[in-house]
Amino acid sequence: MMLSNISPNAEIGKNVKIGDYVKVHDHVVIKDNTVIGDFCHIGVPSKNANEKKLIIGENSNIRSHTVIYQGSSFIDKLETGHHALIRENVHAGKNLRVGSFSELEGNIKIGNFTRIHSKVAISPECEIGDLVYLFPRVQTSNDPLPPSNIGEPVIIDSLAVVSINSLLMPGVHLGLGSFVSGNSVVKNNVNTGVCVA
Repeated sequence: MMLSNISPNAEIGKNVKIGDYVKVHDHVVIKDNTVIGDFCHIGVPSKNANEKKLIIGENSNIRSHTVIYQGSSFIDKLETGHHALIRENVHAGKNLRVGSFSELEGNIKIGNFTRIHSKVAISPECEIGDLVYLFPRVQTSNDPLPPSNIGEPVIIDSLAVVSINSLLMPGVHLGLGSFVSGNSVVKNNVNTGVCVA
């Protein structure tokens, strides 16, 4: 029994498989050979979306209970774990993986082949390069004086690795190929190739 609600205005490609109890809104583009798991909510409307469309590229795999807002775009092979949340205005390159129970809080730019493991929380305006690895329970913050409207986003350059349970404070810039060890609180910029323990 399929009881899914797919808008007739959504653009669904060839060989797309959509599970049970899925909601697909207007202005959604799901490209060829993509799988949408059960109980997903795809293209959630948002007054903060910069663009109407949500674009999910070819050969993507969106696992059960994932929620993705409108105004985002993903080149081919997006993969999510279960219960992932992706807010509006997230733009990513090829082969992004977002782990189970992770949250991408909007207005985020992500490069190609980046891995965001389970229970990771990415704050708004963050910029993440190519081939970045964020291990489980990594968090970024962009508000130096919470709660405020001040935004100092985190920037993570390509090939950086941030290990388990680490916190990146507002405005931190991790350089190319930098490494942050587990349980770290990073308050200052990390230069190219430097390891923070």
